[in-house]
Amino acid sequence: MNATDLALFSHLVKRSEAELSLPRTALLIAQVGQPQLDIPHYMHLLDELGEAARAKIASAGQTSGAIDIVLRFVYGEIGFRGNGDDYYDVRNSFLSDVLDRRIGIPITLAIVLIEILNRAGIEACGISFPGHYLARAVAPSGAVYIDPFSGQILASDQLRDLYQRMTGSSRPVDPQLFEPSTKRGTLVRMLNNLRGIYMQKGDREKLREILQCMNVLEPSKELAEQIDRLSKLASSAN
Repeated sequence: MNATDLALFSHLVKRSEAELSLPRTALLIAQVGQPQLDIPHYMHLLDELGEAARAKIASAGQTSGAIDIVLRFVYGEIGFRGNGDDYYDVRNSFLSDVLDRRIGIPITLAIVLIEILNRAGIEACGISFPGHYLARAVAPSGAVYIDPFSGQILASDQLRDLYQRMTGSSRPVDPQLFEPSTKRGTLVRMLNNLRGIYMQKGDREKLREILQCMNVLEPSKELAEQIDRLSKLASSAN
């Protein structure tokens, strides 16, 4: 991400929660891997998918099963799915790649699903559940929780089992864990995933770019020092 893109990222994330566009900002992060990324193309693609989902609901002639209709469309008809074979492939963390390949990890698949649901007229948001990002949608009967990796609606016992698998704890799930994630919180979680991947790969330049984004969202002395150290290593290598 060059200085101009980083400045744009900074400008976007300083907007209010209501005004902040999660997919547009996530696509800016994807420019770390794809510098020439056509962001308007992918925003238009999300609009098209949302309109297609809305049309599916309208053709069904009823709204009580609208969430199920969208899930069948996203995970059945157009084939989005979780990448269980290569979970840590960096492309799973870039929204543009997920839209192109229709494969990803929970957090990026959740962004796709949430944006489609919202565009189809269904209120939806992200849930920063421990170890496994979820989506929440509002049905006439109340909130439902969706595993974006599988596209399945999770019952209360399945949510409890997921919590136990992710945390190793047998304690009851804290209800606060089902509160909507802020968009900034979701971006931080995405960036943390990418930080781990680039640290594992030993890619200092990409790691520095990710840390710069993180420092915009949550400035800290530690991040600034890491960025400075990586910048000095890059300069000495040249």
